[in-house]
Amino acid sequence: MSDQDLEELLQLGLLPPADPVVSEITPWRKAVNRVLIGLALNTVTFHFLNLDYILPGIGILLMLLGFRALRRENRGFRLCWFVTLFRAADFILWVVLSATIWRTAFSETVPALVLNVCNLLVPFVLALGLRDGLRAVHRKAGVPVQTKGVTALILWYLAVCALGLVQYNGLILSGILVLAFVFIIRSLYRLSFALDEAGYVIQPAPRRCSDRAVVLALLAFTAAGMAMGYLFFDKYPMHWTETIQTERQDLTEIRENLQDLGFPEVVLQDLKEADLEACAGAQYVYTVQKDHPVNDGRQATTVTEDSTVIDTVYDTKELRITSAAVLLAGEPEEWRIFHHFEWVEDPGFFGTDALQLWPADYGSLSVGWMVTGDYTGQVLYDADGKSYVSPYYSLGSVSKETESFLGGSYVATDVFAAFSFPAGKDRCRGYVTYPAAKVMDGCILSSNLNFIHQQSRWRFPVQSALEFGQPGVFYSDKNYIAVQDDILLQP
Repeated sequence: MSDQDLEELLQLGLLPPADPVVSEITPWRKAVNRVLIGLALNTVTFHFLNLDYILPGIGILLMLLGFRALRRENRGFRLCWFVTLFRAADFILWVVLSATIWRTAFSETVPALVLNVCNLLVPFVLALGLRDGLRAVHRKAGVPVQTKGVTALILWYLAVCALGLVQYNGLILSGILVLAFVFIIRSLYRLSFALDEAGYVIQPAPRRCSDRAVVLALLAFTAAGMAMGYLFFDKYPMHWTETIQTERQDLTEIRENLQDLGFPEVVLQDLKEADLEACAGAQYVYTVQKDHPVNDGRQATTVTEDSTVIDTVYDTKELRITSAAVLLAGEPEEWRIFHHFEWVEDPGFFGTDALQLWPADYGSLSVGWMVTGDYTGQVLYDADGKSYVSPYYSLGSVSKETESFLGGSYVATDVFAAFSFPAGKDRCRGYVTYPAAKVMDGCILSSNLNFIHQQSRWRFPVQSALEFGQPGVFYSDKNYIAVQDDILLQP
């Protein structure tokens, strides 16, 4: 006998509600159990292995199916049904956005703020609707009204909000709240069981499609949205234009002077006119060039009589970084720093890239130097015998509050350039430059460039290279690789 056949027999009164088999699968028990399990999964989540997405997703589906059956029972359950529909739509939106690089950008908009405010109210509205629905059910069943469990749930939400406002991070109160939530859910379950034992029977709302069809449709819609995000929203929109090979006479003289001083030709060809003009009257050039791998390399073993040495050997080094420091004319002493990069081999995937710059006035060596101008630069690539150029998607200082391993937090600020290259192009390259003036003698001029490259699109939630290299953080993982390069000199 199918569940649907059994529900029809219950509605006709042909089977006794007290039958132990029936009591396990009555529409009322089935719907309320789904709601309670879904409520638990939406409230207590775990932030690892993407369980903060998986568990709430399952919970929303269960609540949706539960209130779908109860929505015609009374006005309170109907309110819960509409609230759950909103919560499901909001959840799918954020899941799809998490498959793109635009989640963070959207979270800072006014619509996102409105959604967040609504989501703060959702638990309270849902609890109020659940309380009204249960009251109506008690009256209909002719039993005393008992909704203390739902009232306790509302108070529990208020306590959680209060701890969130004061940014409480302790374990004692958190553990007490978890235990209290378990007792609240148990109380609601016992209340549902008591109604079921009292013989309360619902008539499920008419369904045009089965619960399985609803679940499959929502999963398919979400999967399609995520696929679109991974495939078409994984890059920054860049403004590529073909380069124009004309130059003023005074810029030609500056270029020739820099060449005579040893400025790298590969960097010189890619400079904007304004950056080239800033080097007028250059007196000295110091350069450093190094090739860096962005692959895992291979293990090479060297065996001697006394030892065995295992090294990682890189047969291919895909990224070439060339740095130059130009001593400018005039007083006080001022230098212009250039960091230039070029992909000499295809790294395999171009999604988002970022340059994290620690300039001359950054860190412990910064006391003797001061950045005196703007950070500028551009990116370029070659295709069909032509060169194309674009400004960075973003270039400037980025600040973020970061937790300290000693406790507390601090605001870290780094300079970032964010950009994307189209796939299948040649000589993908770019540079960033800035001026720095000496304010104290005897200090080393140090400028560091960290190149952050996204190696794979298959990460969830998706992060751009800029988000991965957030201020104060520098490391690599299987989806992103970070390469560090620097230029050091004692003027």
